[in-house]
Order: sequence, then C-alpha cells, then structure tokens
Amino acid sequence: MRKVIFRLVPAALILLLMSCPSPDRTGTEQKGKDQTDIIQPDLMQSNSNGGTLVINLPPIPMQLINSKDPPNLDAVFSYDVSGSGPGNASFQKLGVTLSTVTVDSLDPGDWNVTVNSNNIKGLQIGSTSAQVTIAAGETASMDVAASLIVGDGTFDVYLEWPAVNVVSSPTAALTPQDGARQEITLPAVVTADGLSSIHATAAFKAGSYTLSVTYLDADGFTWGGAEAVHISPKSTTNLVFKPFEAVKMTIDPDISKDIAIDFSSLKAKLGQGETILVTATPRTSEKHISYQWYLNGILQPQTAATITFPGRSLLPGDYRLDVVVSVEGVPASNHVLFIIAGN
Repeated sequence: MRKVIFRLVPAALILLLMSCPSPDRTGTEQKGKDQTDIIQPDLMQSNSNGGTLVINLPPIPMQLINSKDPPNLDAVFSYDVSGSGPGNASFQKLGVTLSTVTVDSLDPGDWNVTVNSNNIKGLQIGSTSAQVTIAAGETASMDVAASLIVGDGTFDVYLEWPAVNVVSSPTAALTPQDGARQEITLPAVVTADGLSSIHATAAFKAGSYTLSVTYLDADGFTWGGAEAVHISPKSTTNLVFKPFEAVKMTIDPDISKDIAIDFSSLKAKLGQGETILVTATPRTSEKHISYQWYLNGILQPQTAATITFPGRSLLPGDYRLDVVVSVEGVPASNHVLFIIAGN
C-alpha cells in the first residue's frame, strides 16, 4: 500500500450530539438524508485499471443522545470529503462520521482531496486539502487532520420599528464571554412606507458572544433584548429585531436554546408596587454556571441565578427580561415578557 500522510493541527474533537443516531463503526457507512455518496458516472463503472484511496480521518467521539450539556460549536460533528482527478473525474461523500473513507475505481493520476469539518449546526469549522497520486491496481492511503478555520465571521443586523414610535439612538453590541463590549456601527435610519429601519453588517472574530440591542422611544422608555449568539469563521450570523412586535428577536443560527433554561413563575401583568423576583434554572448537570441578566437590553448588576426588582423601581411599560448563562464557556439564553401597569 502506498501511503501519503498529511497532517495539520487537529480541531477540538470533544462534542456532544443532541440528536444523532450512532453511526455503524464496524464497516460501511450508514447513509441518511444528510449523507450522500456522489460519484461521477465515469467512476461508477468497474474500472479494472483503477486504483483505491483510503482516507483516514480523526475519529469523532460519540456521547449520549439527549445530554443535558450544551454542544461545543467548535467541535467536529461530521466531515465532507471530496476529490477531483484526471479529466472531469470526481467523488464526494457528505456527512461522514466514520474514521475511514474508502473510494474505489479511481482513474490513475493525481487527485486533489479536500476534507471539510462541520460542527453540530452544520457550519464549516475546518478545512484542508492534499494531493495524492493514484496508481492502477494499487491502494493509496492518506491521513488527514482538519484544522480549525481561524479568522472572522460576519454579523448581519436588521432593526425595524413603526415610524410613529419615534426612536433615537438604537444601539447594538456584542460582548465576548471574557471581554469588553464591542459596539456595532449602525448607519443612518431609513424610513419608507411607515417603517423605519437600519441594516448593517460587521466583521467579528469567531466565537461566542452576548448580543444586546436597545431602542429609546420618544417618551424616553428603553426597548430591547439580549441573547447568546455564536459567530463562525467565514459564515454569517443574522439578527432581525422588531421590538414593537412582542419584542421579538430572531437570530440565525440560533444557539439560545442549546441548553434549556426554566424560569420561576411570573405574572404577565404586575402592578407598579409589586416586587418582581425571577429565578433561572438551566437544565444541566454542570455546577459551574455564570449568569448575566438584561432588562430591555440593559445589563443588570445581578449575577446570581435569582434577580429581584423592588416594588415601584420600574416605570409602567412593556419589559423583556433576558438571562444569558455560560456553562463551561458555552452560552445559552432565554427570556420572559411582562407588563408593569400604571397607577
């Protein structure tokens, strides 16, 4: 057997699988709707003069399904393997979870093989390519360790509100897990057909952040929200926020529910003199958890699992209370809406 070794710095491989059937590691691959094996027609015929390529990948550790721990978005979930060879010959195997890929009946000559690694969200987090020479009637082998892609991702922000709700100075910011708040530069407001909006894009270093957005209306009341977000390298994370529509924040891809967070009961409508007390309970076996609370997008000083607002400390209005928890550096979030009634 002819062997080509191609190694880069390995990616972090410890991950959990929230809902994935265990692959058959005893032989051939299991193929489902997310895994395909595509070979050009000229390679599908038995080629007595062809060669075989064996590609060895770093094994993906398997953990229990429905684990309560949050997924590591920097860990490998699957591989996409492709190759291009002499003429228009090519092969492609998507969603690979085995540690060995074998491709038969390859035309003799030089082949360029690319291995992309994907996280549990299906986002590419690593890639590497290598060239290998295939000889007729022989087997070539290559070892590949796909490295993490480093660099920036893109954060796309779209904010919208009815023009009648005169809003001044909208703000949006991302705060890394252990770092300073980073404001997103927002362009001028555009108003058309009764709606005001802002659309902006910004580059951010790949990683996990807490997103916070605030609006100030004509009455001096702050509207806003906060959620956990993840930015992947060479990918785009999208935010759409329309605070006057039930304070709805939409983020894609959404990591906020990667670990469930329960709230203690809270009435949807309270009198101005009532005390507000909310406790967040993440569904995780991990004991080391940090808490950040945001009220209408404004960071609060409380950092425990329970937050309290004394009676009459809040003005009448609509409120969104967010909690962002961090479990071993992996964030998740949840929110509750309530109204403080006037006198």
